[in-house]
This record gives sequence, C-alpha cells and structure tokens, in this order.
Amino acid sequence: MKTVKKIMLLWLCLAVWSGSPAAFAQDDLPAIIKRISPAVVVVETQRGRSKGLGTGFFINPQGHIVTNYHVVFGADRAVVRTHEGRRYPVKRILAEDKEADLVLLAADIPTGNITYLEVTGQLPEVGEKIYAIGHPMGLEKTVSEGIVSAIRKLPRLGDIIQITAPISQGSSGGPVFNAQGQVIGVARATFRAGQNLNFAVPGQKVLELRGGQGHSFRDFSMEMPGAALEMFQRGRTFHARKEYSKAIQAFQEALKAKPDFAEAYHGIGMSYGAMGRHDQAIENFRQAISLKSKVPYFHYHLGVAYYAAGQRTEAWAEYRLLAGLDPNLAQQLRTILTR
Repeated sequence: MKTVKKIMLLWLCLAVWSGSPAAFAQDDLPAIIKRISPAVVVVETQRGRSKGLGTGFFINPQGHIVTNYHVVFGADRAVVRTHEGRRYPVKRILAEDKEADLVLLAADIPTGNITYLEVTGQLPEVGEKIYAIGHPMGLEKTVSEGIVSAIRKLPRLGDIIQITAPISQGSSGGPVFNAQGQVIGVARATFRAGQNLNFAVPGQKVLELRGGQGHSFRDFSMEMPGAALEMFQRGRTFHARKEYSKAIQAFQEALKAKPDFAEAYHGIGMSYGAMGRHDQAIENFRQAISLKSKVPYFHYHLGVAYYAAGQRTEAWAEYRLLAGLDPNLAQQLRTILTR
C-alpha cells in the first residue's frame, strides 16, 4: 500500500512540474515583450502623394531589417523609425523573396545598441499560443495574442502559418513570436472577408534570405514608380465601382509613369471587356502577355475575351497554353469554352 501511495505521489509531483513551464512562460510574457519591443521598427513609405506604414524588425547585429515586400514595393522612398524615435532612410535592398512577400533592408543605423530577434526555422504546432507585435492603423507597438490555427500549403510558397492573432493595416512585416520569444513567422496578410483568418510567413523563409550587396533603394523603386502604383490602384478602384472609362484613364496614366507595366495593360483589358469592347480588351491582354508571358490569369482573360469575340480557335489556343501554367484555371476556361 505504501508503494502505491509513493507512486501516486510521484505522478502528482510530475504533473505539477510539467505544468510549470507554461505558467512561467505566461508570467514572463511582459518581460519577453519588453525585450522584443526595441527590435521592432516602423517602416514609413512615400508613393507619389500617398504615404504608407508597415512594421519591420532587426534580425542581426548589423541592423538589417526584415519586412514584407509589399510594404516597400512601389515606394519612392522608405524610412525606418526606431524604438527611440529616430528616422533613417532605407539605403539598400539586400535580399528579396517576392513569393514569400519578404525583403531584407539596410539603413545607416548605428549598430552599437541594436537589439535583434532570434528567428527559428521550426514550424510551430497547431494550437500553440503565439503573439504578434506591430503598428495596426498607426497604433505603435500593439501586442496581440492568438494561436496557430493551421499550417497551410500554397502552390509556389510552400508552408504558411494561419494564426488567430489579429493583423491589421500597418502590422504587415511585424514579428510573430512564441512563448520563448523566438520569431516563428512574419505577419503577412489577413483575409478580410472572414474573421481571424490571418497569416504569417514561416521563419525558415526569413533564414533563407541571403543578405549580399543587393542594390540601392533608388534602383529598387525605379522598378515600380510610386506614381504608377498609385494610378494603378486608382484604376482598380474605379473598375470595382464599374466606372470603366475612368478606370481606363487611370491605368493609362500608370503606363505613362511605367511603360512596361503589364498589370496596367491587363486592367485596361478588363475594363474594355466589361464594356463589351472585346477587340480592345484582346489588344490590351495581348500587350500584357508580351511583357509577362507566364502570368496565368492574363491568358485566362484573353481566352475569355477571344470567346466573347467569337474567336474560338484563338480561345482554345489560350486554353492549351494555360494548361501548362495553371491546370485549375485552365479547367475553368475549358468550362466556359464548352458551354
């Protein structure tokens, strides 16, 4: 009987001990946040007349900063504002991963007091508690709590972490970390049509960013002038409102700033198509494809335009091309062509 009591007492002690780390982790959370906060920066951007806001964080003693690619894409200039409130212009793009929506930035920041974060390449467990810190709607250093709700797989990206911690405009590019203070991902996007459908790029993608010499931010910004992006977004807004003539004008202004802007040609094609002017739609879709030949939805919409214009042979040719780029989208086009 005494032996049984000793075994029961031993199991009770083990159960209490096994619960301690979680309790300690929760108790230490304010200390972890206090340690992480100085490594988190505000990324301020200027695109034409528009200003943007994002989040980033230091990942090494050299002061290199990770944020989302879309935070700085199309910006004429970008400035990093540190924990102390000092501003430093972004000088170079050291590495980028467009598929993962990540970029590695460099600014002339004194490295003496850089606080940087540890990034882990290990995927978190589903159900694991996580935290995010960012600047939603300009509310700086906002901390949110959630769990890992799923690990998803995307065709070209691979793994992506679905989380319940809220991610709002301004939080993109911020660190998502576990109870040990390790960065397990980078806040990327939210699915606005649903609730708690937020995502983070896994830490492994951050570790794969190879920081070399890179290129200047000026060269990077010239790839997509802010004025072009601003007019393109305006065109999309007009198109969504069914103001197609205004949309075409905006897309054409985008092309003046960036003559090889394939997506602007596609936008013009979409607006002409919505107006029933299929010949002009075809002309602009073909121009978009001449600039970017492997974008699946360019071929899809060209196939639809050919079909609407009664050019069935050309429509089937686009279907065959699309089948090698995106079989699912090709099947959707085939459904239209076989009606």
